[in-house]
Amino acid sequence: MTDRNNIDNIERVLRKRIEHGDSMHDIAMSLDVDKKTVSRWAKKYNIKPINKFGNNRNLKAYRKGEYDNNN
Repeated sequence: MTDRNNIDNIERVLRKRIEHGDSMHDIAMSLDVDKKTVSRWAKKYNIKPINKFGNNRNLKAYRKGEYDNNN
């Protein structure tokens, strides 16, 4: 588990995991904190999470089973 008391380490871990495509939930579980805490840290360090769906239209299509990754 990552030592969450080390601020520089938190920023580095967040950047690495978010760039890798991990969700806020996955990062929070590995750091043993709440998902909202990870969101606050990302906002503090100006790290924008990757949106896996792009827009709401793709999310609706995904839920219907019609999602095409090429859109």
